[in-house]
Amino acid sequence: MDKMTTREEIRLQKTLDELMDIVMENNIMLHQICDVINFHHARHHQENEEDFIRNILANLLSSGVDIKGMLGSKRGG
Repeated sequence: MDKMTTREEIRLQKTLDELMDIVMENNIMLHQICDVINFHHARHHQENEEDFIRNILANLLSSGVDIKGMLGSKRGG
């Protein structure tokens, strides 16, 4: 097997350094993506509950139900 020249060794080391930089950047991006996914996954259940409550209120409003009366608010008159 032929021995590498100094120029080839330098070129190879430069290429390896560039690849390591790319791998490190990709690793950082992967962690950020995982953080976003975990955040949204943790809030998914809460968002569903909020949507459900909004849906109930919208249905009550559209059916003409007196929400203030249901909540025990006093009406001035």
